[in-house]
Amino acid sequence: MKNFFNLMIISFIMISFTVSAADVKDIIRESSKGDIPAIEKLLLSGADINSRDDKGMTPLMYAVLNNNSALAEFLIKRGADINKKDNLGLTPLMYASDDNFMNIMAVLISHGADVNAVNTYGITALMFAAENGHIDAVKILLKHGADKKLKNYSGLSAAASNFPYVNIMPAI
Repeated sequence: MKNFFNLMIISFIMISFTVSAADVKDIIRESSKGDIPAIEKLLLSGADINSRDDKGMTPLMYAVLNNNSALAEFLIKRGADINKKDNLGLTPLMYASDDNFMNIMAVLISHGADVNAVNTYGITALMFAAENGHIDAVKILLKHGADKKLKNYSGLSAAASNFPYVNIMPAI
């Protein structure tokens, strides 16, 4: 009987801490929708805040892509990894810089996002911002220590003059 009781306890613990594929899909889906109460419920039931979909994207990355700074802040305060990379090596800050989401960038940087992280091609958040002509994003990244001399794996820096936006050059 004692062995049965121990087996029941172990089974309960294993079931309680197992995060199923459905939990991963649920937290990713709710993050895409921006449903904070649903995400809170999933987290309370044991869902992993840093779950990744088949592209390696996390709930925080979906919050960033949807320009949802309230959700990003919520996820970060509950332990989301702000420097986690997707399958292409992109970080949440790179997504925000590429789309010029200044509020999200401010949230990420204020919580310690690595402004010099590189993706699988050696591209940084600063390079994404510069390439797209996002002057304000370039300025905030430089203000917080982004290295304008870093080069991608093709040998280009954020200041490379082949970017289509000449007006970015004075900012860099």
